[in-house]
Amino acid sequence: MRKDPDRDMPPYRILAACDPILAHRAIEAKPAIWPLLPDDVVVRQDQNGSVRVEFMDPEAVLDPVGKPEFDRVAGVVRPRFQWAMAAL
Repeated sequence: MRKDPDRDMPPYRILAACDPILAHRAIEAKPAIWPLLPDDVVVRQDQNGSVRVEFMDPEAVLDPVGKPEFDRVAGVVRPRFQWAMAAL
């Protein structure tokens, strides 16, 4: 992300928050879904120095796929992310 010498980015980390059981269920339903699994959490510092924790919305990512299996996965993951955000 820092290959452009004219641009500097504040610090960040990308964390994987994978639930292996849910991931396996989604991959069994559609093996090509792997890149869309909603398991990334980004912890970054914004321009003002505040730390931000950002989660992907699993419903927004998996809904366009149009498979009921993914609706169920998103329905489990989204409340977990909401709980984690509220705990922060």
